[in-house]
Amino acid sequence: MRTLFTAIVFIPCVALADPPASIPQKDALAGPKVGRKQADDRTLVQREFDGRLKRLEIEPVGAAVALLGLSPEEKQAAEKVLVQRKTALDALIRDNIPLVLRLDGAFKGADGGQGQKALQELFEKARPIFEKGLLIDQVAGALTPAHAKELRRLHAEYMAAAVEDRINRGEQKDRFGARVAEGFTHFQLEVEDSGKRVFESGDKEFKELVHKLDLTAEQESKIQGMFLDLYANSMGKPDKGKAAVVMLKSLGLLTEEQKVKLRQIIAEEARSAAKAKRAAKNPAGK
Repeated sequence: MRTLFTAIVFIPCVALADPPASIPQKDALAGPKVGRKQADDRTLVQREFDGRLKRLEIEPVGAAVALLGLSPEEKQAAEKVLVQRKTALDALIRDNIPLVLRLDGAFKGADGGQGQKALQELFEKARPIFEKGLLIDQVAGALTPAHAKELRRLHAEYMAAAVEDRINRGEQKDRFGARVAEGFTHFQLEVEDSGKRVFESGDKEFKELVHKLDLTAEQESKIQGMFLDLYANSMGKPDKGKAAVVMLKSLGLLTEEQKVKLRQIIAEEARSAAKAKRAAKNPAGK
């Protein structure tokens, strides 16, 4: 387990963050932010006041699964497929942080197309994931025929509405182009979802350490900035030597009192790790 000392030294370099042991079921099967509906009127298609399509905030296959009213067994089977997909994407994000950092301008047009280009590059790197098959086919294969049919109906209905919406807004001239663009948007949603898990897991521990050391806003900003610069300049793979240099510089920003607190935290974390290791070797307490 990472120590809190690791949090201040390496967590800003998020690629070094440990992957979560598992993805909670509520995340894997989270539905769209609309009320649950009866079987005869389930839909992912919701409209804004002006009639435009209300875009989902999560990938539509997972959103559709959440509306199906599955049995515990089917829900577990669907969750397994979705979690495998999320786990693979989380690994992709951790291995390609420099690309992720360039995604902010994707589809916005204000960055000279750099965000769009980064998304395309990340998409290419994700091909091994996609080669396993379409997500909707994988999930449908884990469901009963009736639920698989309903899943495909919900997904197709939303895709048709999304394609029509893009054409009506003048984003695309034909349905093929609109469907391709919509597919990239769904991939972007998956990337954003994975990014939140990868980044926020490390950020939580860093914030905890910031609180324990009572860092000033200036100290916090400088320390995070130093490691983010290291990470970006090393293309997401900083070597131990460069990381050690930045670590020493970051420690130089601490007051003597904060350094004492940090040593106490390190010692406590070391004791906890040693205790956990002993317990793992002797689970029966013998």
